[in-house]
Amino acid sequence: MLEENKQQSKRLRVAVIGAGGWGYQHARAFWSRKDTQLAAIVGRTAQRTQERADAFRVPWYLDVREMLEKEKPDFVSVCLPAQHTFEATMTVIEAGIPLMSEKSLAYRLEEARELTARAEEYAAIESFQTGRRIEVKAD
Repeated sequence: MLEENKQQSKRLRVAVIGAGGWGYQHARAFWSRKDTQLAAIVGRTAQRTQERADAFRVPWYLDVREMLEKEKPDFVSVCLPAQHTFEATMTVIEAGIPLMSEKSLAYRLEEARELTARAEEYAAIESFQTGRRIEVKAD
C-alpha cells in the first residue's frame, strides 16, 4: 500500500525543448502544475536558454541528447519553429520518451513519413498540437 501511494504521488518529469515564446509558455505550465516537475530546458542559443532555465531554476542545455542522458525526463514537450523540429523530435522518439510537439509533425512531407515510421518502430507516444493559423476565404 505504501509503495502504491508513493507511485501515485510521483511527479512526471518534463523537459521542454525550445526557449522561445511557446517554450516559455509550456515551461511555465509544467512548472506550475502539482503533478509535473519541470526537469530542464533545451534551446538553440545559450543566452536565451540560460535565462529561461534560470527563471524556473532548472538545468539548461543546447544539446537534446545530452539533456536526455543527464535528466532522464518522463515526457518531452517540443516547442521549436516548424523547420527545426525534425532532429529534436527524432532524437526524443529514438530515446523512447513520450513527447508532444507544439508545431506540426514536420516541415516536409518526407520528414513526417520518417518520424511516423520511427515512432511506430520505437512504439513512441506522440501528440502534435496544431492550431488554425491561416484562414483562406472561399470564393
